[in-house]
Amino acid sequence: MASRGWGHLPAGGWGREGQTGPGPEAPRRRHGTSGFDGSAAPIDTGRPHPARFYDWWLGGKDDYPVDEEPARRILAADGTAVRGARANRRFMHRAVRTLAEAGIRQFLVTHHLGDAVDGDDVHGLPGRYVDALAPGSHPVLSQVTPDLNPEAVGRAAALSTRGGTPFHPRSLTAFTRFFDGLELLGPGIIPVTGWRPDPQDVAAQAEGIVPVHAGVARKL
Repeated sequence: MASRGWGHLPAGGWGREGQTGPGPEAPRRRHGTSGFDGSAAPIDTGRPHPARFYDWWLGGKDDYPVDEEPARRILAADGTAVRGARANRRFMHRAVRTLAEAGIRQFLVTHHLGDAVDGDDVHGLPGRYVDALAPGSHPVLSQVTPDLNPEAVGRAAALSTRGGTPFHPRSLTAFTRFFDGLELLGPGIIPVTGWRPDPQDVAAQAEGIVPVHAGVARKL
């Protein structure tokens, strides 16, 4: 039943409303991440991490100088990076609200799962996560795509890969395969700003392209 299922979210979690993007003058919070047992897990601050690029683009506090430099380079190559991060965060808010209103009370957050592998197993790894979920669970997925802005997204992907943090933009066709065997919620798989948009999202569409697809589905 939906009330006993899981919401399965892409990178992030709850953000802060009104966030205005990169804020290098904001105070930075430095700490280790906590494991499920409450213990502190060490963070490698000597190597950049794409989840912390995302944090920097959102003006967050959980990134380091080693992350800021490549995040700035990627933003210079693809001016949609900040707009995309904001749009993706708002999508997660809307998806969580939608599922909470449907009775979902447990949410599992994953980070950049689709970038963990490439090649033949790219759909196998997320599929195994979905297989482990209870019926009535709702995977919530978003994906950077080259379909809507191929040159800029290609430059950003190449920069990230050369810097040792590869990520893999995917076409709508490839992204849709992540939902095989699942029941899509309306309006289906579409550009992220169009998924059940709030007025803020409608207004943001006038800012330009956001090369991200998104969808929410239900495991039967």
